[in-house]
This record gives sequence, C-alpha cells and structure tokens, in this order.
Amino acid sequence: MLATMKNFNTTSKPLWLVFIAVFAVTATNCSNENALGPNDANQLRFSEPIALGDLNGQLAETPVRAEIKLLDDGLVAREVEIESPDEMFRDEKLEFAILSVDDAAGTLVVDFADLSIQFDGSTTFEGFDGKNITRAEFIAFVLRELGDGRRVGVEAKRPAPVEPQAPDDATFLAAKLELEDVDDRKVEMNIDSDNLTINDPDAVIQVLGRQVELRLGDGTTKLEQEDDDFDDEIKFKDFVASTGDNIFTLRNGTIVRIVDGVTQIDERDDKHRLGSLAEVQQAIDAGLSVRAKGEGIIDPDNAGTLIAIEVRFKIKREDKQISLQELALLLGGGSVRAEIELLDGGLVVRELEIESEDDDEKDEEEIEANIVAIDAGGSITVDIDGLTINFDENTKFEGFDGKDITLTGFVALVEGEIAAGKTPRVEAKRPRPVAPQAPDDGTFLATEIELDDDNDKSDDEREIEINVSAANLIVNDPRPTDGPDATIQVLGVTFEIRITEGLTKIEVEG
Repeated sequence: MLATMKNFNTTSKPLWLVFIAVFAVTATNCSNENALGPNDANQLRFSEPIALGDLNGQLAETPVRAEIKLLDDGLVAREVEIESPDEMFRDEKLEFAILSVDDAAGTLVVDFADLSIQFDGSTTFEGFDGKNITRAEFIAFVLRELGDGRRVGVEAKRPAPVEPQAPDDATFLAAKLELEDVDDRKVEMNIDSDNLTINDPDAVIQVLGRQVELRLGDGTTKLEQEDDDFDDEIKFKDFVASTGDNIFTLRNGTIVRIVDGVTQIDERDDKHRLGSLAEVQQAIDAGLSVRAKGEGIIDPDNAGTLIAIEVRFKIKREDKQISLQELALLLGGGSVRAEIELLDGGLVVRELEIESEDDDEKDEEEIEANIVAIDAGGSITVDIDGLTINFDENTKFEGFDGKDITLTGFVALVEGEIAAGKTPRVEAKRPRPVAPQAPDDGTFLATEIELDDDNDKSDDEREIEINVSAANLIVNDPRPTDGPDATIQVLGVTFEIRITEGLTKIEVEG
C-alpha cells in the first residue's frame, strides 16, 4: 500500500524531496504486480464498477468510506465510490450550496434537504483562495451574497468519528468551513451496514438523517470501488521545464508520466490549449511558458514519478501579483485590458488580471456568462446582475457544436434550454471601442454570440474582458466596516474587490 499524501503541494521543492525519500523506501516493499511498461494501460485501473451485492458484503464485515455525489438537485446519487481503507481516517466532508446562516445559533443550512451544519468557537474559516478569514468576515460575506440573491458554496470538514455516525443522526459540527464555488453536491463519510437499505436493483444510503437514492437499475447512479493500489491522487500545478518520451518535468522537480489510453489530456478548442507533449515542447522551444495542471498517482514501479490521471497543458504568461495601489497607478497611466473573473454566483471579483500590452489592442471585448432569459427582439439577459447583451441582424450565432445557426434557430435553442430548467453558457464578443466605455454605460451590442456546453468550472468562470481606465476604479480609503477594499464598474455593473478577506487576487500578465 502506498503512503497517503492527498493534496500534495508541488510548490515546495524541499517537501518534494522528502516525499521522494519516503516513497523510495515504500516502493521497495511494494508488490510489482502493478508495475507498468511505457504503454501498458491494461494493468492500470483507478476504480472499477462493483455490484450492489459486493457493497452489501463489504459492509457486513467492516465500515467503509463512501464518497456520494448527488445530482444537481434532490436526494439521488449520480455516483457512489467506495474509497480505500486509508480514507476512513481522514476528515469527513460535505460540499453544498448555502441556503442560510445564523451566527448567533452557529448554524449553516445547506441544500442537502435543509441540513444544518453547526459551527462554534473552535471552527476555522477560509476564503475562496484558501486563506484564513475571521468568523465575522465569513458570516458577512455569506449574508451579503444571499441577500443579493446570489449562490455561494461551502466545504465543511470534521474529524472522522471512531465509529460511523448513526444514519438518523443529523449532527455535523464543522472543524473548518471553506468558501467554495457551487459545483458538486457531495458527502464523504464513513458508513456501515446500518446505512444501506437494498431494494434490488436499487438502494438507499441514509446519512445525516437524509435518504439518498441509488438508482442503479436505470443507470442514473454509478457504483464504483477505488483501487487500493491507486488511492492517493496528488494534484500538481506548475510550469513545464522539459519533456521526454511520455514524460514531462515541472520546474519544481516533479516528474509526470503520460500513459497512452489511460491519461486524459484536456485539449479543448482553445488557441492556448495544447493536446500533446510534442506541442508542449514546440511551445517551449518557441520561448513560451506552458503550465501543466492535473492530478496523478505515484508510479508503483518508480516512486519518483507521478502517473497522470488527467492533465491540462496551457500556454500561459507568468503573472505577477500586485497591490490595489499598484493597480490604481496602472489605470492612472491610461487604458488597459482587464480580465475580470467573478466568484460563483456573485458580484465579487475572484481575480482581476491586467493583460499584456498587446492584449490591450485586441480587436474584441468579451462576456462569458450564463443565459437566464432571452428576448427574440434582440436581447439576452445573463447571470451578472441582470446584464443585457444585445444582438441585431448583423450578429453571427453559433450553436453548441460550434457551427453557424440562424437567429431563429438560436432563439429556439436557448428557449428550449431555459424551458428545461437549464442556464446555457454563452460567450458574446464585440469590437473594442476606440476608448474605454463609460463605467455606467450598460450597452453591449454583440457581433458574435456562441453557445458553449463546456462544464469545466476551473477555467470557464463568469468573466468579462474589457478595456478600462481610472474612471472604472474606486478605492475605498479607509475601507468601510465589512465593505470592499475597492469597486470596479464596467457595463453599468459594480463589482467588489475584496483583498482584505482573501477573496480577490490582482495580477499583471507577464
């Protein structure tokens, strides 16, 4: 069994050297039954489907750690994975959207059938960037987001109990609460035979007093077992230093191997996205920087190497983080191109990046968001404070497949998506104006509107790329109590910059 280092920090080289040393010893005691040749994908299985009877048999003998991912709403599981025994000693976790918070009572209600998560004086709090914030800052942010009708997610953690919690016990006292994007609805808890009720071919897992349906008969729910030999996914993120034969090395010394037929390389249609190691090397040879981001497991045949489960290669300039005062000075010197990425559901800036000088001269400004309403007469409303994107007879439309469609076809497609309860993602473009648009001017006439069905939230957040100047920025000095450090107004919408709480990062593209 390989040792456990789940969220390995590849930014620390000394830690990596210790890590290699530990695994070098461990590897000598491991069986070679999973040793892999360069292209031997058949021996590598990160998880495998199991039958309901297999799970029932395991639970009759011993508790297990279950990761239960739910559908977007309700109490139906889309995936249940039985994790390796090591996981039972790690923190139990909940990831859901927050519905309400009561500071006095110390409760947080989430969209898991209105479950109340408790917190107290020993609970720690984190912002979106992983930095600690105070309880008061956490509560103030959540109340403000909910008060403005925006969604915000949370990951709640607690130490795993000695024995699995009784199925009808809804108590969950969080040791840590972390702000998160609203993405997966997920429970990671230890369970035993008391939690499972079988109605073959379906079943119910009861946790925290909630009965989660396993719809195996119609394929809605996938039931899997994590492979004990490949249970330690390690995240990596750094620039690529070099490449070799199915190998790339990160600048911090991490070596990552790609296994044909196993490693998933994200090669979406993006001019900055690369689909192979050959393309990565070509970019490096051309003097460009390529960042690799993904996760992998320790190669059982070579403890100093990761095998990539999935990886994304992207040409990216190396950014420099700057202060709010430095941002104000930059804007005072003239107009610049800003990419404003928002936190999920709200009007708080997650990242404000001032792009390079050549980007300032780009032909098009862009909005990426989700459509909440459409008017065939010439407007789309998106989930950025009701921002309206206009279109006319000169606007070009593209469907989800990237192919041109008519205005009539576009409207019908969007209306159908909305009627089905969906919020289709859209990218709208227009030529940049000669000078930055007035901050309170909400006009955006699109020359091109594209529908996008990509659900990768890590890179595709709601964002606006637009030229701005000093007129768009207001710095609050002194900062008001519980207020933002500054605001930036574009297209008639005011966005909050919250650096003090660790929610906003400001960078200049390299």
